[in-house]
Amino acid sequence: GDYQARVPLAKITEFDKLAYQWNSLLDFRDVAQGQNLVLSTLLEHVPVGIDVTDRKGNIEYANPTFLKMVGFPLAEVIGKSPDSFLTSKKVLHADIGDSLVAITNGETWTGEVVYGRKNGTNLVCSTTFVPIFNRDDKIERLISVRLDITDLKKHEKSLIRAKIKAETADKAKSEFLTNMSHELRTPLNAIIGFSELMAEEKLGPIENNDYIEFSRLIETSSRTLLSSINLVLDMSRLDAHRLQLNETRFCVSELLRKLVKSKSVDAQMFGIKIKGDLQSKSKILTDQRMLHQIFGYLISNAVRFNNEGGQVLISAKEVGKKVVVAIKDNGIGIPKQDLPKVTDPFFRVDSSLDRMKDGAGLGLTLAKKFSREQNIGFDITSKFGKGTTVTLTFPIAKTRPTSAAATTRTEAPLVVSA
Repeated sequence: GDYQARVPLAKITEFDKLAYQWNSLLDFRDVAQGQNLVLSTLLEHVPVGIDVTDRKGNIEYANPTFLKMVGFPLAEVIGKSPDSFLTSKKVLHADIGDSLVAITNGETWTGEVVYGRKNGTNLVCSTTFVPIFNRDDKIERLISVRLDITDLKKHEKSLIRAKIKAETADKAKSEFLTNMSHELRTPLNAIIGFSELMAEEKLGPIENNDYIEFSRLIETSSRTLLSSINLVLDMSRLDAHRLQLNETRFCVSELLRKLVKSKSVDAQMFGIKIKGDLQSKSKILTDQRMLHQIFGYLISNAVRFNNEGGQVLISAKEVGKKVVVAIKDNGIGIPKQDLPKVTDPFFRVDSSLDRMKDGAGLGLTLAKKFSREQNIGFDITSKFGKGTTVTLTFPIAKTRPTSAAATTRTEAPLVVSA
């Protein structure tokens, strides 16, 4: 008959009730057909392989993506168990038994499984098994959803190999720099020592004053080169986490006073004044040699990127339980686009802005890395054409217990109960 025909309603009789139920059934069927159409369209076009097996484990349904993934036509999979044609070679990061236990317990299981395709190649899938239960609470069907991650796994392996290769190369680079730095430092120390002896005429007078000046130039150049070598060496050690720090308590203002005095001589050659506002008297705990070196780089930067007649202000103040050291210049500043990159290794600003062309471009990098290692606050602010301020924030070192207090603790009587 015509199952599309609706029955017109008149008076409410038993027949009318039956007609109403018939119409409702047709409406429900139309909705169900629409939903089935949407579901079947989704299954036919979804980019994951889906198959449904019955209680015996034989395939009732397989979508086109699944057939394409495994390389089998529909006729060769319907009514057959996936294990008969789709070889499970291994389960990654889990045991295949785990999936069976999960399914038996009515749980969904997800894992990465390597299968064998029809053409013999491997297929790596992120597989999810979903059990479907009947009214008796028994497994009626099993839905398997497989996402092909074969290419993803290949890329993952390539990335791991590249990472290992990069780490090996970086380690070799660090070892090379360390060895070369030691090889260069030994003769440089000899050159510095002998040139200093000659410049100061320790072994007797030198008749030609030009030789004395030449000796001073040799000493100055050698010290500059040694400073660069030490910088590269410390950088390589920090990168390799092999830098041995000798932490001591000391007053940072005392350290900065010495640097202000020594750096002022070089700064005067460029008409730049270095001033100190060193109010802090508290001690900090860190490696004094490294901090001396880092402050030296920061002050040198403030001089080299300053204008003739400019000024560098070095301050050390106590703010709460912190010592804040700021190195501020009124020089050329850093362009806004370069500010995020100035602590990158070997980064150099526009050479037209640099009054001196030497330098490895590692001073700020070392300062930031060292600060991070020592939990020291590090910040750079700058306005192009106005100047730059580098700020380091140190926690005040805790006071060591006095010897008297220590004696009191050790001399406390020992009480022994009988």
